Amino acid sequence: MAEEIAEPVEVEVEVAPLPCWEGLGEEGRRRAVLGLVEEVEAELAQGTSRYWERER
Repeated sequence: MAEEIAEPVEVEVEVAPLPCWEGLGEEGRRRAVLGLVEEVEAELAQGTSRYWERER
């Protein structure tokens, strides 16, 4: 059987700040997201991430 490959589709998504971040400006939200990303990356590097289950 041949697999069909779907064509890329553009979709517009409206995003809004998380309610708990509404009081932050754009730069504050950017720093908050960066902090979360750095936390996840550090946990992955240590093998202690609660976000990713590694297969062993």
